[in-house]
This record gives sequence, structure tokens and C-alpha cells, in this order.
Amino acid sequence: MLISAEARAVFVHVQKTGGVTVERHLRSQLPDAEVLRERHAPLTKALQRRPEIADFYVFGFVRNPWARLVSWWSMVDHWHRNGAGAPIVARQQARAAAGVVADDAAQDPMRGLTHQRNKFWQAVAGYGSFERFVLEGPAEWPRLRTPQVAMLSAPGREADFVGRTERLDTDFAAVCERLGVEPPPPGRRNSSGHGHYTDYYDDRTRQVVADLFAPDVERFGYRFGD
Repeated sequence: MLISAEARAVFVHVQKTGGVTVERHLRSQLPDAEVLRERHAPLTKALQRRPEIADFYVFGFVRNPWARLVSWWSMVDHWHRNGAGAPIVARQQARAAAGVVADDAAQDPMRGLTHQRNKFWQAVAGYGSFERFVLEGPAEWPRLRTPQVAMLSAPGREADFVGRTERLDTDFAAVCERLGVEPPPPGRRNSSGHGHYTDYYDDRTRQVVADLFAPDVERFGYRFGD
């Protein structure tokens, strides 16, 4: 979550919705931008801790829930398959010697070490398959079963603007105009390399996600295959 008292704005960072791109740009445009320690705090918790932001402009982004879970799984699986168990610095040195361009974790040893020590990342990597991730993960990790709409609402208060990852460039440009800052240039965001999300599902896992995120499907009109 990012707060700017000067812009009187709150960005609720829902995981796997393009929030890193949004956060990075806002920090470059808003000198007083403050990223809360609990980066993915829901609006309810933020209002409890910082009641002075109650009348700030609140915004965030959502994503097709089926695509979002595939993105989440693929991120951790990629990290795991690229040597999560090996010392990060040693892996960085080996890749450099081989002339391989390192991934983000290898470029930033501390980031990689943080992931090694993160129980959630370790647990997700331990599922071993996307099917187990979907069938078992939500029961064990609340963040995997929390509807996005719940992140962006609180008793008596909802986000003023909810954009979509699927049209991040135009929706974020609208937010920037509202805040009086320059939008980032339209461009290619991080490519996934994991193929189309629909290929990861069977009938059972598809329905599990539909049930878990029914509030998102109903509120934002998402459909499997969009």
C-alpha cells in the first residue's frame, strides 16, 4: 500500500495485478509517497491504522482471478526451478561466469534471500503442481482465498477507482490524471512466458477458483477464457 498525503491518495496494492509497476511510477512522481511496511494491506486494515486517510482518493487494480492464480503460481515456480535451494550469491556468480543474464533474484541477492526465508514462497514451491496449489493452497494461506473486492473495500468505504490489469496502461493513465502527475509511457510490461492461463486448468480447478472468487466474478464480470 502506498500513501501520499500531498496528493491525498491511497494505492491499495492487490497482489499480482501490476501493482509493482504502479508503485514504482508513483514513487517517482510523488516525493512524499510512503509505502507501508505491510505492502499488501487491505483497505480495512489501513483505515484502522491510519484513520486520517479516510477521505483520501483510494484506488487499486484487479485481475481475472483465473489468470491471477496462474501468474502467482508461475512466479514462485520459476523462482524455485531456477535454483531456489542454492545460495543466491553462488548462483549469481555461476550465471555471470556462464554469460547468462540473471533474473531479478540473482541480480539482487538480498531479494533472493528474502524469498528463501519466506514461508509462503517455500510452501507454494512445495506444492509441486498447479493443481495442488489451487486445491490446497487457499485452505492454508488466506491471501490465496481473499477476493480482490475485499481488499478494496471496508465497512462504509469502497475504493473510488478500481482499474483492471487487462487495461493497465489506460486505467493507470486515468489515475495519474486525477492525481495531477505524468503517466508512464505505454509499453510492454513483464512478459510471463507461462502460456495462456486457461491451459493450466481442468474442470475441477476451474470451478474451485470460480467459487473462491465468486465476489470478483460477480462484481467485475470476469469469465474463464477472457
